[in-house]
Amino acid sequence: MTDVVVVGAGIVGLAAAYEVSRLGYGVTVVDAGHQGRATDAGAGIVNPLDLVGEQSAAERERVALSGATYYRELLARLADDGETDHGYATVGQLVVATDDAEDGVLEALLARLSGSLPASLADYLGPVRRLTVGEAAGMVPYLSDGIRGALLLPGIARVDGQKLAVCLASALRKRGADVRHGVGELVTVAGEVVAVEVDGERIDTGRVIDASGAWAAARWPRLLGDGVTPVRGQIVHLSYPREGIATTPVVSNVGGPYILAFDPDRIVTGATHERVGFDYRVTAGGQADVLTTALRVAPGLADATMLETRVGFRPVSRDALPIVGAVPGLAGAVLATGLGAHGLTLGPAVGAIAARIAVGQDPGHDLTALRPDRFASPN
Repeated sequence: MTDVVVVGAGIVGLAAAYEVSRLGYGVTVVDAGHQGRATDAGAGIVNPLDLVGEQSAAERERVALSGATYYRELLARLADDGETDHGYATVGQLVVATDDAEDGVLEALLARLSGSLPASLADYLGPVRRLTVGEAAGMVPYLSDGIRGALLLPGIARVDGQKLAVCLASALRKRGADVRHGVGELVTVAGEVVAVEVDGERIDTGRVIDASGAWAAARWPRLLGDGVTPVRGQIVHLSYPREGIATTPVVSNVGGPYILAFDPDRIVTGATHERVGFDYRVTAGGQADVLTTALRVAPGLADATMLETRVGFRPVSRDALPIVGAVPGLAGAVLATGLGAHGLTLGPAVGAIAARIAVGQDPGHDLTALRPDRFASPN
């Protein structure tokens, strides 16, 4: 018997399990080992502005900011558990424009970010400022000298998703948690969760958190309907050996790619957004698209060494908001998915929220807009 079973060992699931353990409950993590887990192919930008859009903009920003700021709390706790090799660093972000139209978008963004912002968002972003082309090129050696302008957001961070997952799993084991490999199937009786079966072995429990990402849709077809879709992202990793490259700011373009740098000399750029189901392949077209858009902004990477292309299936919700909350009609079940391409910004916070719901504590957030049944089939 275990207090809580978490299905899925990506960032959301591991963060949920870590919070369950921190709150004093026993936890078992079950992972099916699917190819294309989003955590393994995430870029790692921790930026609350990435989610701002026309629909539900205020809600997106609120959720994204809580995800970004939660890292401070999580990393401090991991450090107390002796886990520090997570690849998280505040490196800043350059948003660059390559033509006059994009430069106009930068001006509008600068005006917005220079205006009245919530204090917590302003604190996270730091003092946003316009850079000259020369200043931007001095910070990022591979940038095009043909860019029209750039904004610097100094507070933006990046994180290595795979390293963070290893840290969380290690901390969980130190706390006595069990991590098992296999396909987890819920066992229910009279509208309640009573166990999870893992390849025929039964784990008795009254609480389950489903954090299986894009694969959650198959487990909850009536609840989620067509509200969650797997979107394939192909992301390219390069080697660019230069001293100090690991602290280079994240680069993003108004109309194109993002480029990140990690220790010791790894550059990550991408990504595609392909609705192809669970087709786990690196394609010639996808790789060409990633490299073409990256080299348009950063031609200095043309001589970088190709290391690998990773593929991940992002669980994209229909309204681009996460899905987190108790499953209606099934006592003890909590669902956490739908983070899309923003799993490494939102995942730790969403996992912690799911954990608090599972053990009956206040989640600390208004989750009305994120409830799991908002896409439910009427029949």
